Amino acid sequence: MYVMNIKHRNKMKEILFCLLSVTFFTACSSGLDDVTKPDEGLNVKPEEENSKLVLSLQADATERNLLDMTKMSLNLEKGVTVSDIRKVYDKLEWVVKNKSGETYSYSLLREDGMTLGWGHCFYAPGIYTTALIGSKDGREVSYSNEVVFTVSSKKDFLRWNWDEVSGNSTIGQGYVNVLYPDFELTSQVLNKQGKRGIYVYRFNAKNEDGEAFNKESQDKLYRYITKLYGKPIIDKNNMQLDEAYLKEFSYQFKDSKPLAIWKNESSRMVLLLDRSHELEKVIVFAEPIK
Repeated sequence: MYVMNIKHRNKMKEILFCLLSVTFFTACSSGLDDVTKPDEGLNVKPEEENSKLVLSLQADATERNLLDMTKMSLNLEKGVTVSDIRKVYDKLEWVVKNKSGETYSYSLLREDGMTLGWGHCFYAPGIYTTALIGSKDGREVSYSNEVVFTVSSKKDFLRWNWDEVSGNSTIGQGYVNVLYPDFELTSQVLNKQGKRGIYVYRFNAKNEDGEAFNKESQDKLYRYITKLYGKPIIDKNNMQLDEAYLKEFSYQFKDSKPLAIWKNESSRMVLLLDRSHELEKVIVFAEPIK
């Protein structure tokens, strides 16, 4: 990693680079889709000799399961400051491409500082091709190396195998989603009276109105679980839903309303309006099939 002496360099050669426009995730594009094939990368070119700063993207691992934390970093030569970077770029982003060709980004350079290291949990299985892109005056001027992540969905439920689940958590564990912070999940382990399970729910980071947030959570969680595990075996508005919930699940949440039920080879899952606490919230509860 090095910093080029800009004052004594000729004008930088124009870098030819073709990249689809960077966009942020929306409610209809929430990272739930399949992602790019290995041969459909960002087509990032190596840093040219006359580039102002060389960008280097590193990650602690490139093979992950759903919701596993991945730590990434921008590596710069010792002595390079945020002020130095601002002279070269007015925008610096971590960019991710999916299978449909859309790109999504996380901004590293902000008015109040800069992020050199960050974590992210991938929410969908597939191959993610990523890179850092630096821009100045609306023009992309620098590109890092590509880092490709392979994310699998091989466990019993999301990131868990049932033989690994133990204890009873009273505090939720969150799963950061820097690309789409509006869909960040929290999980808790339930282990009561010989009955065990896991439930996940959206984190209300913006402290939104409870009723509106629950309605939105119901839709987002329904689509997310359906994307991963297929259509529910008993869908919403089915007259047999309440009866099936009581029959299928060994643990029931008090006064809660089932909204849909899914099943795979090792787990049964239910989308619930959980009324067992002071504040209602929408959760997905899963338990092992014995």
